[in-house]
Order: sequence, then structure tokens, then C-alpha cells
Amino acid sequence: MIPREEELIYRSHWLVRVRWFVALLMGAGALISDLLGLAYPMRPLILVASFVALYNVLFALAARWAVTKPADLRRAYRFVNLQITADFLALLAWVHYTGGPASPFLPFFVFHLVICGLLVSPRMTLIHAAWVFVVLVAMGFSEARGWLPHYQPIDPGATRAIDSTSYLLGAALVTVVTFLTIAIVVGGIALRLRRRELELDETRLEVERHARQIEGAHARLERLDRERSAFFRLMSHQLRSPLTSIQTVLRLVTSGYAEEKEKVAELVGRAERQSQDMLALINDMLSLTRITSMEEAEGQEMVAVGPLVADVVESVQNGAQKKRIQLVREIEPELPSILAVRNQMKQLFAVLVENAVKYTPKGGTVTVRAAGDEREARVAVQDTGIGVPPEDRDHIFDEFYRAANARSHERVGTGLGLTIAQKIATDLGGRIEVESAPGRGSTFTVILPVPPATTTS
Repeated sequence: MIPREEELIYRSHWLVRVRWFVALLMGAGALISDLLGLAYPMRPLILVASFVALYNVLFALAARWAVTKPADLRRAYRFVNLQITADFLALLAWVHYTGGPASPFLPFFVFHLVICGLLVSPRMTLIHAAWVFVVLVAMGFSEARGWLPHYQPIDPGATRAIDSTSYLLGAALVTVVTFLTIAIVVGGIALRLRRRELELDETRLEVERHARQIEGAHARLERLDRERSAFFRLMSHQLRSPLTSIQTVLRLVTSGYAEEKEKVAELVGRAERQSQDMLALINDMLSLTRITSMEEAEGQEMVAVGPLVADVVESVQNGAQKKRIQLVREIEPELPSILAVRNQMKQLFAVLVENAVKYTPKGGTVTVRAAGDEREARVAVQDTGIGVPPEDRDHIFDEFYRAANARSHERVGTGLGLTIAQKIATDLGGRIEVESAPGRGSTFTVILPVPPATTTS
């Protein structure tokens, strides 16, 4: 929207431009009335028109002063009020020389007051209307008393205005000009109001849009606050249990309750396992918090999918052998490369392969398949393990979440592995698809997009 100062300055320039046209019409009207032999005094009217043109020159020059930056509302008001006052004085002089109170040009005061109301405050408009009215009344009284000359707006010899051709022509012309001027001014006002309405509608829509954004941001902040509170509760619970167990073991050992070496070794071993659980939890937490910053810290590179998956399978081989699990590797010879942080991608596949080995009973099978084309790389980890119950399917990627059958099968676990894996896959622009049935095993498939013009593994 246009600031009030700039709009007022624009309107003052508009007054100057319109006044050139008015001065020309006034001079032409005086000449035409003389050529037609009408009763209006030509010389005074020419002087009034010249006076209007002269002070308009001064206003045009002073307009540079009015628009000096920064825009000043008071200065602009003074400039506009000065122009309005000069126009009213010129119109009063014109009315005096065209019949005073009987002049057909009296309606011109109406639309000039309308213009005044558009430019200045209602209080200032009333002040202008009051002093103009007082001057008109004083003019009529002075002409009636003979203190001022009265110029008849009718033809010589006519006794009534209705019998005067010049008066009727002048009145008709003034009426037409008044109607046209008022129509133009009112039309301009209506157009301006419609534009203002459109601007207000646009502003309202913008405010509503920002309000929705603020509401969305507020909802996200509340959700993050709830997640943060839940996270701290879960962390407290996850760390409290092993710490409590370790403290209990230490009290038993230091109090001399367990004097036999075998008993002490058993208690120390229990404490060691609890500390390992805590360390695993802390490591997973550090991995989760470093995922977003690792990309900047280490930088991305083109990672060959085939060799990376082979390395992950090889690193899990010993654990699989201890459980007599057959670890099968099916990797296509030529696979696309992925733009990623190498350690992140390795951790992504390691989580899935290690989980498959962990939750597959002894004598089972874990198969790792890697394939791809020019659009995407697909790595599937299939096992013959315990599977995921349907009611837990939507929660397995939640932080610290472990299905009931997973907790009963394997005591050790932080519930963060799949959360980390999904976060890495999402950051790489990919996804993890899950197919599982209780007692029949699971298949976790990682699908990652291949950047254009990549080399193969």
C-alpha cells in the first residue's frame, strides 16, 4: 500500500497538472463570452485566469521542495492546503465577476470541496467550507449594499435570468461541467476505494497465510517439545536400569557379600555386560546426533555400493558363524555408485545385517542381495528370523522402540538402530521398505536414488 505521505504528494502534483487545464479553460471561456457578446466582463476574467496560471507556475516550482526526501506529511499538508486556498480565492474572484450570488459558477464550489475532502482531513475541509461560505455571504452583502460592483450575468435589457440567453447558456455549460467533474471525481473515488479493497483483501490473505505459518511453526515447536520431553524420559529410563544394576553389583562386591572368586567374577561380569549396554546406547545416541552434521564434517563422495556391502557382510561373518547362521551374499557385478558419506552408508547397511543376524535363531539364514540400474540402487537384507508382528510394523523406526518378541528373543538392544538407518536413508533421498511376518522372517530393502552420470561399482 502507498504511504500517506507519498499519496498526498502525488495528489498535489495532480492538482498542479489539472490546474493548467483549468486556467486554459477559464481564459478560453472569457474570450468566447466576449466574442459572443455575452454580458461577462472579459478583462477581469482574463486577469483571474492569468492569476491562476501564474500561481500554478509557482506551485510547480515549489513541488520540488514538497517532495524532498524523506517524505514529510506536515510539509505535504501545508503545500496542498496552500493550493486549495489559492484555488478557492481564484474561484471567488471568478464568481464575483460572473454575477456574485447569482453566478452560474457557484456549483463549482461543490466539487472543489469534494476534491478538498479527498486531499486533507475532514476538520480542514470544514474549515475551508466555513471561510469560503463567509466570504460568499460577505460578497453578496457588499454587492447588495453597493460596496462592491455587481456584474449582471444576463443580457443587456433582460429583466429576468430566465429571459437571458447568456445566462441560460452559461448555466447550462456550468451544469454540464459540474456533472461531468463530479462524475469523474466520484468515479475516481470509487476506483480508489475498490483498489483499496483489493489491497486490503491481499493484505488479509497475506496475514492469514502468515498466521497459518505461525500456527504451523507453533505446532511444530510443541511437537518438538513433546518429543524432547519423551526423549529425556526414555534416556533416563534406558540409562537408569544398567546404572542401578552396576551400583548393586559394586555394593555387593565392596561390602564383602560375595567372597568366593567365582561369585565375584559372576557379579563383575554382570556389571561389565550392563556397562556394555550403556556404552552401546551412548554410541547409538552419538551416531543419531552426528548424522546431520557428519555430512559437513566429512564431506560426500561417490561410494561404490558393491564393495561397501561386501565389507559389511564380511564384518558380520564371525557373529553369524558363532550362531551357525548361513550368511549368503548375492551382489551384482556392476552396481551404481551413490553420492553419500561413506561411514553413514556403511552404518546403514551394518544396522540391517547385524539386526538380521541378531534376531535369527541358530541354524537360520541371512541373505544380502544388492542390485541396481541407472536410476536406483537396491540392497535387500532377508532373514529367517522371528519377524515383526503387524501391530509393531508402524513403530519399528521409532526411537527406543523394540517389539515384544524382539525383547524376549534378545535382551541387549537400544532400540535406535532402525531409527539411525531410516534417518540415513532419508537423508540420501531414499527409503526403507519392510516385508515381515511373525515366525517367517523379515526383508528390509534399502532403495537409494542414483545421481546422474555416475560410475558403476
